[in-house]
Formats: sequence, structure tokens, C-alpha cells
Amino acid sequence: MHARAQGAAQAIEDAGTLTVMFQDVKSKQDIPDILRTYESVRKLRMMRIAEECNAFRTLCLVEDGPDQEARDLKLLNSLPSEGHPNRWADPVFQKWLWGYDFDPAVRIY
Repeated sequence: MHARAQGAAQAIEDAGTLTVMFQDVKSKQDIPDILRTYESVRKLRMMRIAEECNAFRTLCLVEDGPDQEARDLKLLNSLPSEGHPNRWADPVFQKWLWGYDFDPAVRIY
């Protein structure tokens, strides 16, 4: 499950990444190497996003009761800051997630 439409956002990043990577294709023999590079460029970022989305799902899917009330109180009393239990309220995570520029990440390869 991707939270906050991250599946759509990652598809856009993937398309941009592939567009940049395929600009310099000279022959179809280049494609396997490009796809291996694509995987290495995208894999760690995608894994972290999936982990963060799963953590968000766990945070949201607390059954009504004492655990849910404790979670709600913690979220209510937490200012948006690094390490916030809701990662989407963490300004450092927000910058990492939404400020990503695939072009420089691809061009280093």
C-alpha cells in the first residue's frame, strides 16, 4: 500500500529516470545495461518509500481503544519536526520525498 498517492509519484519519477537514461541509447544492446543501472539508481529509494508507507499504514490502522488514544495524543502533541511519528509531518522527510530530482541522480551513472 502506498500512502498519499506515492505509487503515482513514483511512476512519474520512474518515467523521468528512464527518459534521461534512454536519451543516449545507441543500439538495443545498450538496453540491458541501462535497465541494470536503472534498478541500482531506483531500488534504495523505492525500498525506503515502501517502508515509510508501511509504517504510515501501521500508524493509521490502530484499533479503537487505549493504543489508538495514546497514538492520537502523541500525534496531537507532536510539532512537525524531524523524527515526527507521522513521517509526512517531518520536514526533513518531506524534503527527501518531495524534493527529489531524478536528473542529477541519474547523471552520476
